[in-house]
Amino acid sequence: MRYFECRDANEMVYSSKRPVAGHLRGVYMMRKRENVIQEVAAVAERLLRKIAAQKRTVDLHDIEMTVREASSAIDRLLLKGAVDEVGTGYSGSKIRCECGGKLKFVGNRPFVVTTLSGEVRIERAYYHCDRCGASKVPIGEQLKLSGSHFSEGVINNLSYCCAELPFEPASELMGRLTGIYVSPKEAQILSESIGKETGEELDEQAEVAMKDGLDTDARPERLYMAIDGVMINEQDGWHEAKTAAIYDAKEQINADGSKEDVANEITYVARGGSPDELIGYISVEAQRRGVEYAKELIVLGDGAAWIWNMVRSYFPGAIQIIDWYHASEHVWRLGRVLWDGDEERCKCWVEEQLEVLKDVRVEDLITKLAGIVGLSDEAASERDKLMKYLQDNRDRMRYDEYRAKGYHIGSGVVESACKHVVQMRHKRSGMRWSASGAQEVLNLRVFLLNGRWDDFWRRRRQEGVSDSHMLAGSTKAA
Repeated sequence: MRYFECRDANEMVYSSKRPVAGHLRGVYMMRKRENVIQEVAAVAERLLRKIAAQKRTVDLHDIEMTVREASSAIDRLLLKGAVDEVGTGYSGSKIRCECGGKLKFVGNRPFVVTTLSGEVRIERAYYHCDRCGASKVPIGEQLKLSGSHFSEGVINNLSYCCAELPFEPASELMGRLTGIYVSPKEAQILSESIGKETGEELDEQAEVAMKDGLDTDARPERLYMAIDGVMINEQDGWHEAKTAAIYDAKEQINADGSKEDVANEITYVARGGSPDELIGYISVEAQRRGVEYAKELIVLGDGAAWIWNMVRSYFPGAIQIIDWYHASEHVWRLGRVLWDGDEERCKCWVEEQLEVLKDVRVEDLITKLAGIVGLSDEAASERDKLMKYLQDNRDRMRYDEYRAKGYHIGSGVVESACKHVVQMRHKRSGMRWSASGAQEVLNLRVFLLNGRWDDFWRRRRQEGVSDSHMLAGSTKAA
């Protein structure tokens, strides 16, 4: 009588370690498959019998929950069966090592992975080279197992949740929707690791954009770039995340028959650091959107000097416009001081000044403000600040000319971008970030909001993933 031991779902060996004939392995696998099929059928039969026994009292919710429970059990059975089909990666007692020596089979080492179908135990053939000390787990390389004990599907979904929500509610949402419960700390570590990967991809693209340029099929007539900054509370204090919204435009015909551009297909950039560090990432998105082929590039921003210095240096031919939202806010600030407590008169006064600014000339508004007399010290100071702001930016506030050409003058696109990209995720009550953690989550949000989330994961699978990302610990908090 011969004795066999099962070392691999695809292979049985004699106790002497010699391979068994292929037809015996086939018989063994056939029996395993039959067992899986029978167990799946048994789960389905129990489900239907349970429903049949309760058919006079069961409602749709009861049926749905029962089916979901059975589906989870079937998923786990099929997952384990499929993993068994792949095997352990056992390729004989010895395999070639890169050093020229031999990697010897040491034994099977189990590895438990949490997948979207539940936990699965994977037996992995482990090889070690006595000559150079190298080790190899062939099935781990084939299945692209990461050291995090979570499947790519779990990491993908969890990172998506963390891009939208703080880590604790993100992990709770993940559990309720998928049945996979991950601690908030694990959610942070995993999602920030993906944020680091997306950041490395953005770094590479920025380097190429600044050195050689990026190819694109985009050919916009007008390309708009709206730039602003928003403060984030980090562990060493408040720091600015610089945000850009880049978009082309659709022509809109207004009630008075005039034509005006409206924002179309907005994509975003969000970075900490200096303007010189930001420009590479803006260039990536601008080049993707066809900046080299646009007949006009229009940049909108507030009065921050860094914005216009950067534009002059890197986009010297751009039309510079103070975003209407920011211009209006400066006028409102003076109005609230002048008419403190009288909202109606404040509103009427502000709207009157804005009509002058939009329909006439900025110089006329400056002259009008200079003629106001009898002001309190506070109001006079606020008036002088507004006049200086208008004077310094007068060449960027030719709104009568811009409107005649149909330019989009902003009306809060970049302010909305700051809220949408940064504030909704990074400025919730009690949040305090590390610099790297803040940027890694910003990277996730940019990929998500720009519609490039699935593209990233496809590239990641094609290129393979390093365990170093998933194994890296994190002590950052938010």
